[in-house]
Amino acid sequence: MTTLFDADLSAREFGGAKLHVSTFFIWLKEKGLHLNSIPLLSNHEFVQVEALLCCIGGAAVADLTLEQASKIVANDKALRASFVGRGTSDETRAMLAEKLARFDAGEEEILIGANPAISGSAHQKWRDLISRAVDDGELVLLDHASSLPIQGLTKTIAASEATPNAAPDKSESSEKPWVARNPGDPEPEQSWYTPARYFARKLVLEDSTLLLKRDQLAGKVSDSMFAVGIKKRGGKKKLDPATVKKAFSNVTLA
Repeated sequence: MTTLFDADLSAREFGGAKLHVSTFFIWLKEKGLHLNSIPLLSNHEFVQVEALLCCIGGAAVADLTLEQASKIVANDKALRASFVGRGTSDETRAMLAEKLARFDAGEEEILIGANPAISGSAHQKWRDLISRAVDDGELVLLDHASSLPIQGLTKTIAASEATPNAAPDKSESSEKPWVARNPGDPEPEQSWYTPARYFARKLVLEDSTLLLKRDQLAGKVSDSMFAVGIKKRGGKKKLDPATVKKAFSNVTLA
């Protein structure tokens, strides 16, 4: 039983979590996704999530020459913007414009930044993908020591995840009204759906125009849940608004 693990990555978002490699491969096949990583995961039973992301980022540029990497960045608007950076002051904007001009002129000192831009983009896209899969219950993060599932988004809702059909304790509902399920709502597919719906209704009551601005509403709900400790499974970041919107399906918010 081997685990691909890098101790230097332990302090990152998913540094304390791992995935079962065979289960991860099944998920990839179901999603029609292709994984390119160095080293290959097939030699391991488990992989630290952060180590996996670094393997993906490294593989993205492993076979690219400097010329190839620079052309990829030059022809990809998102990569180009990420590579150049952003600034608000006139001085910063001038520096960024100079950097872009030097990149377009093919100065090697600037071009060497193309590889990290591509690697970082691959890393972040897979991080977001895995985060959403974990939030949606498609992938299960495992504890390094025990290989058991890491329970719950937060301690607040861990009990409801273990027994999803159980009614919350009355004293808990009075102290934390967001854990009490609205009787008219369908059964929540995820335990955090109930607090998401609670905060959505509260926000719509304050501003009814949010009913027509679902993206903005989801962002505000994510902020509200984060404020009471409901976060991604890593326990550090807010739930993605695109994921939060799933809680609004087939429910009345006003």
